[in-house]
Amino acid sequence: DQTVTHGIISAKHRRGITDPSSYQDFIQTDAAINPGNSGGPLLNMQGEVIGVNTVIVSSSGGFEGIGLAIPSNMAQHVARTIIAHGKVQRGWIGITTQDLSPDQAHSLCLAAAKGANVVHVVKESPGDKAGLRKGDVITAFNGRTVADAAALRNEVGIMPAGREVKATVLRGGKGQQITVRIGNLQAAAERLVGIARERLGIEVRALQPTEANRYGVSAHQGLVITKVAPKGPLGKARFAS
Repeated sequence: DQTVTHGIISAKHRRGITDPSSYQDFIQTDAAINPGNSGGPLLNMQGEVIGVNTVIVSSSGGFEGIGLAIPSNMAQHVARTIIAHGKVQRGWIGITTQDLSPDQAHSLCLAAAKGANVVHVVKESPGDKAGLRKGDVITAFNGRTVADAAALRNEVGIMPAGREVKATVLRGGKGQQITVRIGNLQAAAERLVGIARERLGIEVRALQPTEANRYGVSAHQGLVITKVAPKGPLGKARFAS
């Protein structure tokens, strides 16, 4: 009484489909996925679940040949954290990264522009305590090659807080191993919100995807002020919610 269609995996690691800054690592398939059958399993030829059908890329609202599924390992991580903690928990090391440009890869004598370039390190964060610096290029994390900044974000996100993970870093043209203890993203966010309230007299929240699109920034590139204490530093400077 169920429907099974067949197709091929046409790509892996599709990112930035619904939100460029979110935790996405879709499997792309041309097996038919339509509104109403998302959430069903994507199977291999042995009948093993390799993904959870999630979204279609379509201008008409119907299936046009491109379907996307969440990889089963990512779905399992989400399920386990919800069962254990009642919510999704993400790993965090407190760094901001960007993709390597071809020129940067050439200057580092890399065969391809693979890796994540560290552009900012949060003070007192796990990355800062481990010795990561601005300008470092992370080429491997937890034994896996880092293709780009999004791949590193996803890899860090599925790590449980407290685990020690080795990262391979290029610094000054030389490779080295750095051990990072994974932190908790939600705890870090709550701490930063508390600092903003105490020191600046404001309450903030993350941008919604629609707001990020409106201002032409990524969802992690700013904050929305939701409350301003009139006598706080930013209140006196005439910031408004």
